[in-house]
Amino acid sequence: SSVSGLVEGGSSCNQEGWGGNYIGINLDYYNANQSLFSSGTQIVFGSYTYFIDAMVIPTNCNSGVALVYIVTDQSMVDGNPWTYQDYSWPYIAAGTTWSLNDGTENYYGIPLNPDADSIYTIGFYAVDYPDMDTTAFSTDFYVYNLDPEITSIVPPVHVVYAGDDYVYDVESNEEGLGLIYSLGEAPDGFSIDDSTGLLTGSLTDDLIGNHYVEIMADDGNGGVAEQNYFITVLSSGNPPEISDLPDVFLLEDSNTVAFDLDSLVTDADTPDSLIQWFVTYNGSQIQLIASILGLEILPDENLVRDTYGVTASIDSEHVVTIVGTDDFFGDEELIFIATDGMYVATASCMVEVTPVNDPPTILPINGIVFLEDSTGSLTSIDNIISDVDDDFTALDIMFSGHDSVTITIVGNAAIFSAPENWNGSGSMELSVVDTSGAEANEEFDIVVVPVNDPPQTFALIAPEDGATIDTSFVEFSWEDAIDIDANDHLVYTVSVSENEDLSQPILIVQDLDNTSCQWDNIASNTYYWSVEVMDLEGEKAYSSIQTFQVDYVMAIDGADIPEVFALHQNYPNPFNPVTTLRYDLPEDALVNITIYDMMGRVVKTMVNSQQNAGFKSVRWNATNDTGSPVSAGLYLYMIQAGDFK
Repeated sequence: SSVSGLVEGGSSCNQEGWGGNYIGINLDYYNANQSLFSSGTQIVFGSYTYFIDAMVIPTNCNSGVALVYIVTDQSMVDGNPWTYQDYSWPYIAAGTTWSLNDGTENYYGIPLNPDADSIYTIGFYAVDYPDMDTTAFSTDFYVYNLDPEITSIVPPVHVVYAGDDYVYDVESNEEGLGLIYSLGEAPDGFSIDDSTGLLTGSLTDDLIGNHYVEIMADDGNGGVAEQNYFITVLSSGNPPEISDLPDVFLLEDSNTVAFDLDSLVTDADTPDSLIQWFVTYNGSQIQLIASILGLEILPDENLVRDTYGVTASIDSEHVVTIVGTDDFFGDEELIFIATDGMYVATASCMVEVTPVNDPPTILPINGIVFLEDSTGSLTSIDNIISDVDDDFTALDIMFSGHDSVTITIVGNAAIFSAPENWNGSGSMELSVVDTSGAEANEEFDIVVVPVNDPPQTFALIAPEDGATIDTSFVEFSWEDAIDIDANDHLVYTVSVSENEDLSQPILIVQDLDNTSCQWDNIASNTYYWSVEVMDLEGEKAYSSIQTFQVDYVMAIDGADIPEVFALHQNYPNPFNPVTTLRYDLPEDALVNITIYDMMGRVVKTMVNSQQNAGFKSVRWNATNDTGSPVSAGLYLYMIQAGDFK
């Protein structure tokens, strides 16, 4: 036989289910039944069949469960939980049923008159053909006793007349198997044959009236059947007689039937208006008749039901109305009882309710909310969707309404996911169609909450990796870092060190909004540099680490002096919003640097002063002499230093 349980989520991770080569089950159950979970044992999770490879009790975020490590074939079992962790495994949702064999078997058969409710031992032999190797084993089996049933039918009120002999042959489903018949309450002088069940008695005048009869059949193994009814002994007068009641046909949840009971009863002594009518359900009429006749009997609790398929009511004009209860279809038997105050008559009415398809129903869904780059779930869909006519597995379940959200149904759970880095909100619709085509729909909100994404890595531009710089300043530049979060602000930090791992930096330039900066007055040496980018949430990304070497000729007094006049290309170019103009002065000179537009008009005078010899630079922020921004376009710049132009 098998044992089973439910898949559980972890204590702080894998809450909704499992997608690897391990699945969580109840830790307490595993600790109490470890022998069932041996390596190689077949285990079933929902519709997936696996074999146990190993069991692990984790100490990480899954510490609330026992982890069953699985393989798909028994030959793969090696007891190592991590051998197959890189395989692609189906997703098993929390709440999925798991089951495995507990190593026991039940055997059923027909024993030859053993004692009931007893344990016997049976031996088994297994023979290996053609080698004829034999293995023997034995197991215990339990003998169950089935209660007998009395199958003969007697009216709830058996009307007889004084002076006759009473004979009723009680029959059962265990005739000839040793049933012992007996009487409980019965009229005086009545007796029953304990082996054949023949009930007899003389209906003398002193028995005129109503009598309660209790018949028992005992199989000797604890099983007892009972039959209870009334005997009404008449001397004279006329009891009411009920003609055949009509069969009633109803449609589920739709109509009612009414008919006049006075047209179905006759009583020579009593007018129809004085007849009293009662109605009850098959199985409970004995108790009602006893109440009508003023007799006290113990109720049979086995006949009490919680629900009934139809209800019937009788008004003062003796018109009965029969109504089907909600969602019921099938057959129900009503027992009608008529009494003239002394005698009782009964008749049955069969009510057949024809099924009518009910559409599915969907409970309101509060909404699905999950984080960007994560998943959301709607678990236990079978608790939200119901159909009184169809099994849950027969329903066609569909989600629609949002192009960016994908839904995967796993077992009785719906898993919601969105494209990478997508966030937003909208509405979706759950549609359910039953096997008859009836449909139900429920709209709900879905929200994917944005989560900050870090900037992406980026490349350094200049100086190139391994470059040699022959000046005492360096222009650093790098690519724009990409951040997929709209409107996120990025700032850069440049770090320079003489150590390859950038430890003990000698230069840190922080809070840069653009992608370039300059380092002046550098000593000749080998340097390493990198750039960090950070967004508004503090998420960071880093460039690679590159190296460059500074090597230039120093004057005798140690000053950095170029050999010739020179004007270099600005950098960056094109630029926005700042570019650097570099120039070399081999001697002291009066320097003028002016920027012109393409019409030759002066835009801005950048330098107009006496300067010492050296490697020089000046930065232009794309404004004119009045400080106003200039329009985009082409511009020229010119230097005059002494005779150099």
